[in-house]
Amino acid sequence: MGRLYPMETGGFAKSRLIPIVILVAAALLVGGYLLLFAPRLTYGQPAELQSRPAAVMSTDCELTVVVVLPGGRPAGERALEAGERALRGVEARMSSYLEASELSKLNAAAGGQFVSLSSQTMEVLRISREIAGQTDGAFDVTCAPIINLWRRAGRTRRLPDRQEIARAVGETGWEHFELLENGARKHIDTAAIDLGGIAKGYGIDQAAKAMTEAGAKGGLVNVGGDVRGFGWRPHGKPWRVGVRDPFDKGSMLTVLAIRDSAVCTSGNYERGFTFEGKRYSHITDPRTGWAADMTPSVTAVAPTGAVADAWATALSVLGVEGFALIPPGSEIEAMIVVGTPGEYELHVTEGFPALFADSPGTNVRVHRRTPASAAAEAALPEGGADE
Repeated sequence: MGRLYPMETGGFAKSRLIPIVILVAAALLVGGYLLLFAPRLTYGQPAELQSRPAAVMSTDCELTVVVVLPGGRPAGERALEAGERALRGVEARMSSYLEASELSKLNAAAGGQFVSLSSQTMEVLRISREIAGQTDGAFDVTCAPIINLWRRAGRTRRLPDRQEIARAVGETGWEHFELLENGARKHIDTAAIDLGGIAKGYGIDQAAKAMTEAGAKGGLVNVGGDVRGFGWRPHGKPWRVGVRDPFDKGSMLTVLAIRDSAVCTSGNYERGFTFEGKRYSHITDPRTGWAADMTPSVTAVAPTGAVADAWATALSVLGVEGFALIPPGSEIEAMIVVGTPGEYELHVTEGFPALFADSPGTNVRVHRRTPASAAAEAALPEGGADE
């Protein structure tokens, strides 16, 4: 997925769309943990304790927990350790790059062979199957044969031919899998699953859960740009999450204010490859087998990271028309960047403007929820979310 950055960890970011300057006045490294606090902070007040575990899910990781000084620091450290263990546990079970993972064992199994799976892996598979139905197959974790085909194309710089794509599409689909109570079974040898579009989102959910169970009153989990905020921040303010500008890696497109929710962004600025002058996305359309059209950036906000992650991927395939497929009452909101570096606008769902910490300095089109498949558009009202 694309990268987002929590904006309350010190330093500043400047965007050509809106100026963003968020400062933390001082920081101390205590026992391997970064303690962030304001200059007037006194004992008995809340502060943010932070850790940055290395090599979690092969990407950057940042965990933040709210503690009350002085006695809350040991509990905060335990919460951070619990969050890291949860993330590494999800990776160990669901990574297709780890030969010993549950997912790798399922993919390597012969057709008809039962493979025992943990409750977490089963939960992710069931969520994935449900969202596949909601998105008309635009999000489908069973498309590993297609993903592997395009990964090979990126390495060899040779596009797959129509016969190869047709074969991979034929090997894709939930009809090739049977989910049982404690495991799964494939119906054909070549069927395979890739959880790259949901596992990080599920991982940040599990980290937030583990940190809460360890006593954290609030915190933020950021794994490679998938961000989950929970509980309260010092002084009751929402968590602020910056969304990267897809046309300028060093700038922020906008800043969102969230509380108990997740923010996931999928974009074409991180991965993909260029062949004969054309850029091909790392995101594929499971329905056709071809690389998805190059949507610059899609951001989804949802109550859980798993749902936000999956819908960010789905909308990268569906585009703005996919807004009509978002289930009513799901609390899923989304923003899609449409256009080119010189001329672009933001298309957002009806509830998304309330998430803006500041009004973006570019054209925003709000798609109202209607019974019809096509959403009506309206200009963004002035104002944004309060800090």
